[in-house]
Amino acid sequence: MTRRAQSAEAPRVLGVAGAGTMGSGIAMVFANAGVPVMLKDSDQAALERGLSNIQKNYANSAKRGRFTPDFVEQRLKLIQPALSYDPLASVDMVVEAVFENMALKKEIFAELNRVCKPGAILATNTSSLNIDEIASATSRPQSVIGTHFFSPANVMRLLEIVRERQSTIIFVNNRRIAERLAGNLETHVECVPRPRHWGGSFELRHRRKCCCSIPALTARE
Repeated sequence: MTRRAQSAEAPRVLGVAGAGTMGSGIAMVFANAGVPVMLKDSDQAALERGLSNIQKNYANSAKRGRFTPDFVEQRLKLIQPALSYDPLASVDMVVEAVFENMALKKEIFAELNRVCKPGAILATNTSSLNIDEIASATSRPQSVIGTHFFSPANVMRLLEIVRERQSTIIFVNNRRIAERLAGNLETHVECVPRPRHWGGSFELRHRRKCCCSIPALTARE
């Protein structure tokens, strides 16, 4: 069966579950694109470390001349900390970014399923675990996707977006997410098969430069 892509808007407010190295880097990616982001971690010390790392990264970038002090100030205001899942109730998309442990990820997705509004995109940053199994912890597997950011996320300009087997999220929406995060960069989208153990049927790669042509934005099963 083939589902054709339809128009959709990119998320306006995002969340990140996990304030470690990947989570804090992903929060910076969102903030750099001008998107408000809620950074959630259940551990106060871990959350404070994540925020401290974000501040240090921005300070280093400003020192090197990559960002202006005003840009840094405005981006830091976009990142809001949270110790519970409840503030994620209003986000349009949330990215889980904890370490590769299936039980932990399924526990987090069960909570996201509980608090997030209908239609919110629930994404996992996993690079190796089965997305279908992660999605099984929710009552809406069709809203689950994989968003694999490369480390460090705030430096590496490559994002892989992977469909969960039951996902009805349209490719245009996924593409707009990546294009907004990429800012003014030249982006490329390609749909390629993923390994069976990873779950998702196809992968969307958004690269700064690529010689391949852009395929039709169609989801196939």
